[in-house]
Parts: sequence; C-alpha cells; structure tokens
Amino acid sequence: MFRKQLVFLSSMLLSFAFIGLLFSAVEAQVTTASMTGRVVDANGNVVAGAKVVVTNRGTGAERTTTTGNDGEFVVTSLPPGRYNVSAEAQSFSRSLIEDVELNVGSRQNVNFTLQPGSIEETVTITTTPPLVETTRSELDTSISPKEIENLPPMQIKLATRLSFVECPLSNLRRQVWSV
Repeated sequence: MFRKQLVFLSSMLLSFAFIGLLFSAVEAQVTTASMTGRVVDANGNVVAGAKVVVTNRGTGAERTTTTGNDGEFVVTSLPPGRYNVSAEAQSFSRSLIEDVELNVGSRQNVNFTLQPGSIEETVTITTTPPLVETTRSELDTSISPKEIENLPPMQIKLATRLSFVECPLSNLRRQVWSV
C-alpha cells in the first residue's frame, strides 16, 4: 500500500514540476517591443522635459512620455507594428518621424534634433532608421506580426512530453509512465 502511494506522489510531483517548467517558459517569451531615443537641439545640447508621443499607425493608440534630464526617453511594452513618433518642447518646432517599424522583441532607437521655432511648426523626417541595432550585441531574429499569424497551430499533448522525463527512482519508472 505504501509503495502505491509513493508511486502516485512521485508521479504527481514530477507532473507538477513539468507543468511549472512549461509555464515558466511561456512567461519568458517576449511579445512586445520598445523604443528608446534622445532629444537634442541644433547645437547638440540635450532637451530635458521634451514631450515624446508614439502613435501606432494601425490602431491610432498613443503612448506619451517625457525626456529626462539627460534628454533620453524609453517607451516599453509596445505591440509590434508601424509607428509615428513625434517630439516637441517649448521654443522648438515639433519634429515627426514617420513609419518606424517595431518587430517582436526589438528595441528601436529613435533620436530627434529639434530646431528653434514654435510648436505649431512641424519638421517631418522621412528617413528610415538603420537596420542594424547598435544598442545590443545579441544575435536574434525579428518576426513580423504577419509571420506570427501564418504559423500553424501547435498541438502538444502532455502525455507525449511526459514520456521524455526520466524518473529518479529507476525501479518505479515502469509504474510511473503507465498513466
């Protein structure tokens, strides 16, 4: 009787440990992107307190932040997509960068140089950001939202996964996997 309880408890413990590992792997997957940058004036001096607005071109959703004392800003947890990014500050013209693409897990760097003027004036920048990310030294691959939508559905059975887990008690292996 005690042996059957030990087998049952061992199999339950292994099952919970395996399920915990599955959920921890799912939580570690990144599904968003982020944007960083710096706002300076025409002389290269940082512009503290500049308002930066990131607008999703597909949904119209906006995220607003303010530059710190170092002129830098960070916007995290952005869904993948195409964005318009603007920066403005008092006594400067508004600057707009259009069509910045963010892919899953990417960290796009967007810098602004504000020109003296009024906020009603807008300077539109139409150059595309560089394809090489200079802020990290990691090797990775970006996947577009369309590629994610085209992935085939995954159907993984827990029993199939459990067949690869080794039981630490070798004499109980046959009884544990007979589920």
